[in-house]
Amino acid sequence: MHGARAAGSGCANGVRSMPLRVLIQWCSVAFSVPVSLCAVIVVDPAGGGDEVSMTRAVENAANGDVIVLVPAVYYSTFDVIDKSVTVRSIDPENPLIVAATVIDRRFEPRSIVVIGGGLELSGVTVRDGALQETRAITARFAHLAIANCVFQNNGFYVEQSGGAIYLNDSTISLVNCALLGNRGYTSGSAIFANRCHLEINRCWFEGNQTTFIPRFPEEEHSRRRTIVARSSQIEMADTTIIGETVWIDGSPSVEIERCRIYQLAGVQALGIGDCPSAIVRDSLILSIGVGPESGTACITSGCNLSLTGCAIVGGTIGVSTQPPWILTARGNLFYQNGYGVIFGDTPESGYYTIRDNCFFGSIWGAMLMRYVGFIDIPGNLRVDPRVVTPGSWDLNGTPESADDLYTPGDYRLRPDSPLINAGPTDLVYGPDARDFFGRVRVAGGRVDIGYHEYPEAGDLDGDGNLTWFDVDPFVLALLDPAAHAVQFPLADREAAGDVNRDGRVDLFDIPAFVDRVSAIGDPRP
Repeated sequence: MHGARAAGSGCANGVRSMPLRVLIQWCSVAFSVPVSLCAVIVVDPAGGGDEVSMTRAVENAANGDVIVLVPAVYYSTFDVIDKSVTVRSIDPENPLIVAATVIDRRFEPRSIVVIGGGLELSGVTVRDGALQETRAITARFAHLAIANCVFQNNGFYVEQSGGAIYLNDSTISLVNCALLGNRGYTSGSAIFANRCHLEINRCWFEGNQTTFIPRFPEEEHSRRRTIVARSSQIEMADTTIIGETVWIDGSPSVEIERCRIYQLAGVQALGIGDCPSAIVRDSLILSIGVGPESGTACITSGCNLSLTGCAIVGGTIGVSTQPPWILTARGNLFYQNGYGVIFGDTPESGYYTIRDNCFFGSIWGAMLMRYVGFIDIPGNLRVDPRVVTPGSWDLNGTPESADDLYTPGDYRLRPDSPLINAGPTDLVYGPDARDFFGRVRVAGGRVDIGYHEYPEAGDLDGDGNLTWFDVDPFVLALLDPAAHAVQFPLADREAAGDVNRDGRVDLFDIPAFVDRVSAIGDPRP
């Protein structure tokens, strides 16, 4: 029997392990459905719920209903057509529950389909669609809100694949999800989106692969893409992508912040084309590829790109632009690239502002034109950034590039780095601005170059400045590091607590801390 419609005080009764107030909030807020009209339907294949079939529960659900899946393996799929429903596990915040609540596709040749409606999916694992050559989700004219989910080993083997998720004329919010080992023929081994709005936050992409077999050598890497977004607005933050290219084309706007993009098999780590407004900041973009001539970290064509506070590492080229283009690069670290920046065609084909960056470890540094010659762009540093650990190539003693191996480094700044407090002075950062690691972006009065903001010595409350309010956090950092991490999550104990810069946080830092704090006076009442 389905969960009863509530008569005024709640959505349903008898839902185990779930606060009623949360269910009421989902029904009345997430889908704008009156509480008195929504129901909670518990699905248990063993017969302990309102339904034994997930498919039937979704099909029979009314607009705004919540389908709760008890931990089990569900060998089925469902369609959401012209209505909005929630499908969730009993505890989406619990990784053990997420792993135990599985929509298994190995016997099901159809994906989850959402057309003209909405789906809130949370706390489940969708896997093994690749065994039936089907993706996990297909959505058209729909709204998806997906959180705390795992998509693994799904696949679709045609053009415009979307191995895990395929979207057309839809919106999606993807939060705290993992997309692992999904496959597609071309154009999006994990996600393909056309005319969509994508918000991707705190997600992890790894091991997603295209199965495209090249006809010509030049096609080998050109179509290997993890995410493809065409004519789609995309906002991505605090997300890691390891594998193939992220390709965004014809987007009205792109905003990427605090992301890590590792290109292992493609022409570029990040490609953006025909975009009037693309903002990439506080991110690590690393092109590993195959061999030292490993492609481009970031390539743009017909794009207005603002690149700020990033580390652009590895590959033959750091940033490559093709006409017509506008490039603004401020406060970035271009490190261990063949070239730092390459401009396509002629100087008249675009405009650039490149200042307050650091170019180091490149063969020739910044280059104005590919075929005409090299230039030195003033207002940039060419010094060793003194990162924690440089990356390195191991050529394995052979002239072949296929067996070459790049070991990524740790591109955070050391305390003696010349990039500390060397960034742009004219850029305005709000109080909520954060670096790649989520810490205050401006420490010590001036921003650093690169994706890592080195904290001011003694700033143990993590607000970006040393004040007398750091005294108590400093004592806590010495006596109870675990408690300090919980109470001051934005503070970098290892860097800020090492006030005497001897590589350790210990009692020997006390005199240096006292000297620094005494010099600024005590403003406390």
